Amino acid sequence: MRHIPDEELHAYLDQALSRSQCIEIETHLAACGACRLQRDAVAALRDRTTAVLALGALQRRPQSAPYSTLVEQAGRRRQAGWRRYGVWAASIAGAVLAGWGMRAVLDPHVADRPQLVVAEQPAAASPIVSAEPEAPPPEPATEPNPASRWVDPSLRLVGGGRPARGPAPDPEPAVPEADVAGNWSPVSLPQAAEATGNLVATLPDLPVETIRLRRVGEFERPLVEVTQRRTDGELLITIEGPVAEVVSVVSDHRLRGWNSSTPSRSLPDYLEEDGAPRRTSRVVTVIGRLPADSLNALAQAVVVR
Repeated sequence: MRHIPDEELHAYLDQALSRSQCIEIETHLAACGACRLQRDAVAALRDRTTAVLALGALQRRPQSAPYSTLVEQAGRRRQAGWRRYGVWAASIAGAVLAGWGMRAVLDPHVADRPQLVVAEQPAAASPIVSAEPEAPPPEPATEPNPASRWVDPSLRLVGGGRPARGPAPDPEPAVPEADVAGNWSPVSLPQAAEATGNLVATLPDLPVETIRLRRVGEFERPLVEVTQRRTDGELLITIEGPVAEVVSVVSDHRLRGWNSSTPSRSLPDYLEEDGAPRRTSRVVTVIGRLPADSLNALAQAVVVR
């Protein structure tokens, strides 16, 4: 008895044969047990192959760029913006200087203007000016007016007067750029807990020095930055917030030479958008001047509470 070849079985299972061929194969299968077993084996193999291909299609999904790539792209965009502003300012300054130079060359009335002539004085009549300024007379030891305790000595007063003398106050701490451009608000730990619903990311067993908040949305938890100090004096900053905001802040610190840990997921916010809830993506990371491996180890101990 002739058995059914595998290619005809595949064509039969694909329903690619004519009606007469299908009747002939079904008649043979009814009488031949070996061909029935072969048909079942081929059908099972085809089913497993289809299942594997379907599972692979589900697992293939677009992957987002790595976090380090996002940070580098944000830094390059920021540097490109500053370079563009610098070129723009330099071109304006060059155009102004070129305009003044051309005006001086092309103005026909320059030659007719009266020239200032300084008469030379006899050498004997010229006063001798010392290179060292004359020491001022001693002033009585009285308390200066609080309103004039300190005047910038680089300023020159009209009429040749001298600025009021007095002890210089302690210089105020410089405000970081992020405080000016990022709308940060310094808060206490209870205030941060109230603003975030008791979800403040900190490193355990380290004293908290400063906490800053930045609003990011009407119904979202704010971006939180907690600064702590280790026993060796090293500063560590824990940042928790939306992904885009954290990437921007980490990029600013990386431009100053700081490192960051690999971000991990934080508790999301659920916002209502067009009548349907939308889940936001928030991450937490630790930055500092330590190596990235050390920051990754510290980030595993971060507590959000």
